[in-house]
Amino acid sequence: MEIGIKVKFTTSGGRGKPRSGEGVLTEIKPAHKGSFYGVKEEGKDKLTYVRESQLQAA
Repeated sequence: MEIGIKVKFTTSGGRGKPRSGEGVLTEIKPAHKGSFYGVKEEGKDKLTYVRESQLQAA
């Protein structure tokens, strides 16, 4: 996955209810168990962070 591409995601609802969405990949945060990917959704100020397994190219 590269920064700047359009992606779709489904969250498992770790900190809220499960949901789906799409946006532009803007950030990759390395973490101990895999990386978190920051997705900028249209109409939202904050990034949505998801794991790579929850992402797919749009």
